Amino acid sequence: MTSFRNPTLFSTHYGIAPDLLEKDGLIDPFIDVDTLLFIDPILLGKSASKIISKDATVAFRKHFSNFIRLLLISETKGDAPWRTAEQLLNLNEPPQNGLGY
Repeated sequence: MTSFRNPTLFSTHYGIAPDLLEKDGLIDPFIDVDTLLFIDPILLGKSASKIISKDATVAFRKHFSNFIRLLLISETKGDAPWRTAEQLLNLNEPPQNGLGY
């Protein structure tokens, strides 16, 4: 297993107070460790697997288009479109992943 020395938090790298991230329900990942596990949407279309290059790319775009559309029609934080967008952007990690978020 690879070990990392002195990993850098997102908040430290970008000069954001960690409590602001926490207040907004956001994670404070280690840039040099955790982000290697994040899905890069640009790479979806370059996959050799048709399921990923075609189907996953279409599903990804549809999901985030719906999310953005809901935010565009939202008039205030907490209204119906906002709450629906919030549900689409669920940041809870599925327990099957076992990564710890």
